[in-house]
Amino acid sequence: MKNDTVVDDECVYTKNGEIQFAKFNETTQICCARSGVHDKCQQEQEVQCCGDKIYRPGKEICCENKPYSSQNHRCCGNIITSLTERCGNKRGRDILRFTRRIWKSWLRKSRRGKSILMMIFL
Repeated sequence: MKNDTVVDDECVYTKNGEIQFAKFNETTQICCARSGVHDKCQQEQEVQCCGDKIYRPGKEICCENKPYSSQNHRCCGNIITSLTERCGNKRGRDILRFTRRIWKSWLRKSRRGKSILMMIFL
């Protein structure tokens, strides 16, 4: 696997806006572009990079470069939601309400004998 944050066995990362270099062991450590060198296993679990932090894929998810508990959250595209929400739920409902309102308005006007050209782009 290609790793752009490793140059000549050194981890290259940014911290406080400055480029940093650190030696690391590719077998036992990971190199994160925004947080540097970390042990691959912590508390007997594998970790991965997530923005300027690390996360444990078995217990957490990384969404928009921030770790969240996978027991309470999920990532819908780039938006974090609770497990009880459906992905895109609010936006979808808003679009349906808007479309329904326009359609009802169109029906009222068309019943009065007025011709209307309606185009809806989603």
